[in-house]
Amino acid sequence: MRRKLLLIFIAVILFSPESYSQFVYSVRSLGMGKTGVSNMFSLDAFNNNPANLTRERVGENSRIYIGLPTLGYSMSSRYFSFDFYNNYFTGGNERVLSEDEKFELVRSASDNPSTFNGFISWGSALWHTKAGTFGISFDDKIGGNFIPSKDFMELTVYGNERNRLYDLSESDFGFSWIRQLNISYSNRIKSSNKKEYGDFFYGFSVKPQMGFYYGQILNNNYTFYTDSVNVLSGTGGAEILTSAVMNDKDKKLRASWTPAGWGLGFDLGGSIKVKNFLGMGSFDFGLSVIDIGFVKWTENSFRTILDGNYFITNLYNREQLDSLETIIEGKRTYEEFTTMLPTHARLGFTYRLCLHKVGDNRPVDDRLEFMNFSLEYIQGFTNKSGGTTKPILATGVELVIGKVFCPRLGVTVGGREKLIFSGGLGIDTGPVVFDIATSHIQSVVYPKSSGAFSGAASIKIRIK
Repeated sequence: MRRKLLLIFIAVILFSPESYSQFVYSVRSLGMGKTGVSNMFSLDAFNNNPANLTRERVGENSRIYIGLPTLGYSMSSRYFSFDFYNNYFTGGNERVLSEDEKFELVRSASDNPSTFNGFISWGSALWHTKAGTFGISFDDKIGGNFIPSKDFMELTVYGNERNRLYDLSESDFGFSWIRQLNISYSNRIKSSNKKEYGDFFYGFSVKPQMGFYYGQILNNNYTFYTDSVNVLSGTGGAEILTSAVMNDKDKKLRASWTPAGWGLGFDLGGSIKVKNFLGMGSFDFGLSVIDIGFVKWTENSFRTILDGNYFITNLYNREQLDSLETIIEGKRTYEEFTTMLPTHARLGFTYRLCLHKVGDNRPVDDRLEFMNFSLEYIQGFTNKSGGTTKPILATGVELVIGKVFCPRLGVTVGGREKLIFSGGLGIDTGPVVFDIATSHIQSVVYPKSSGAFSGAASIKIRIK
């Protein structure tokens, strides 16, 4: 029985999606510590700062940008690694954990989040015109969380012990799968003081939302106690909200283009260049608020109430066991509900080093960017739908070598993962740009012992 619970625990880890901070759609941003409000331009500005859709990097001058389909993922856990799996879940059904192994398993997993974040961009396009810049993208975002409490882990590993109170209120899980259409516009207000400031850029996005799957536990305060003669009593309970695309006949989950919920989201942003900030040189500043909005879930949407108040005097009595099973299954009622998108604000700056001073009277191509450094603060406003209210400080640096190769590094502090190191590489061939990135460099260096894995790749096309 305990082995089955452990396997269920592993399945939840692997298939419980969660965003390690907020959603990241740009591969370049992923490799630079998820910075994006002041340093991501053109297609990379989608879902980071719509104001910068109009802007292009030094040396770029294209009328149309096209982004081919992009896929990225991140699976993270502070304890679950290949070594962890080999230590505790191999050896066949005869494998028996020692007391030291059980202790280490509980210690490693208790109160630690396991995460998976996925994003799919089905395609994007950007068109610069005299009336401003128009952009469109079509994206999927997957997010959620699973946190096992210490009491949950001890119940899973040691079984139900006598004279023991189990408090499961600290356990948490949630997941969502939402598809969005992003329609964006960006333009500039020309600076009246060219000596001190560059143009002010502004932008906004309107994003119809299509929800496919959602689940979240609410108001969890469940506890139970087993005394010395196996009398089982419980208190509290929990609520679970779910909505999903299902077959009408057998009510099984299915893939579909018909969503289970509809909603609407918005992005707002602005950016400006200060040419001699505090006497230190030219800085780009950006501010944006991303994913303002909601999804209303209407199809196969249920609220399940788990009443944890029960008293079982005989675990071998069929009637009492049947009543316990009824309590565990809960009372499910159809109910439409509305959830908030993972709204978050971004504030940051970027400092750039060019081969020659920006003010030099030289052609743009002759003062190409050599290096840039970015610092960014990210604050979320919800823990649901893949968001987090824990503040995040992100830094990223990029070198530009020979106008072609762009190695990148980043550090992210805060959020659910607390500390991550990212890296990536861009290859600019002129009309085609290739980007690859990972937000967990340690998984490349130490793949067996690392509990975090991520990767993303993209191809962008420029048309003059």
